[in-house]
Amino acid sequence: MSCLVTVGIAFFNAEKYLDYAILSVINQSVDNWKLILMNDGSTDRSLEIAKQYTSCSNVILIDDSKQKGLSIRLNQIADLADTPYLARMDADDIMHPKRLEKQLIFLHENPEIDLVGTKIISIDNQNIPYGIRGSLEIPKSRKEALKRSVFNHPTVLGKTRWFLENRYRDDYWRLEDYDLWYRTVESSNFAVLDESLLYYREVNIPYLRKYLQSSRSMRRFFREKREAIGSKLMIRMIFVSLIKDTIYLLFNIFGREQYLVKRRSECLPASEIEEHLSIINSVVKR
Repeated sequence: MSCLVTVGIAFFNAEKYLDYAILSVINQSVDNWKLILMNDGSTDRSLEIAKQYTSCSNVILIDDSKQKGLSIRLNQIADLADTPYLARMDADDIMHPKRLEKQLIFLHENPEIDLVGTKIISIDNQNIPYGIRGSLEIPKSRKEALKRSVFNHPTVLGKTRWFLENRYRDDYWRLEDYDLWYRTVESSNFAVLDESLLYYREVNIPYLRKYLQSSRSMRRFFREKREAIGSKLMIRMIFVSLIKDTIYLLFNIFGREQYLVKRRSECLPASEIEEHLSIINSVVKR
């Protein structure tokens, strides 16, 4: 069977979790995939770990020993993909075993859709599921896209030609997806499946530095879009961002950062935690 989808994983110093991410691709319910592993100048054992999988004919490792940033690496992956579809994934996450199958079926049945995402299950640094989150509602305008993210970025799977025609920019650190959705939401057809098909690592992970970096980029983004969105909305969005930063800093000082992280998700009942833990264990085995 010819490959239909390229999975792209750009990684930087991801030695703790890269094995899990790669194994979850290898253990998908379909085998019509290629995997591009793109090293972004890692200084830990990540490259060594990735090399262990290059004996698989479906796995391609790219390494130029340089650190160029996620946006550039994602564009490189799109340039290298020779399949009709391209899937995103982060190096510390885990795919549900039916992720590729279900998203490919959806796109086959809905050829007008450019990209499809899914809900996510939040997991901690021990692969323990915690909660579920994600919205099915797609913003219809750029202004709406400012107020809520269109996708959980690593869940996206879509037409390769869409990624080639709509490039990531590296203007905004840690905001490459937010900028991309803002630029394309009015000219693209997006959808989100009402299923959780990615295990997203965010609980019990140090997050303050990344959060503040994202916030600074977001405020710069708002200022530079002032003419398009209007001064009133720009000021309101910047004010909300500063308030959130203050709250996050206070919770971090008092050791309650994870309380805020967990509040983003709807808690899973014990029975579902056990079910998802069983799925995770099955998909990350060699």
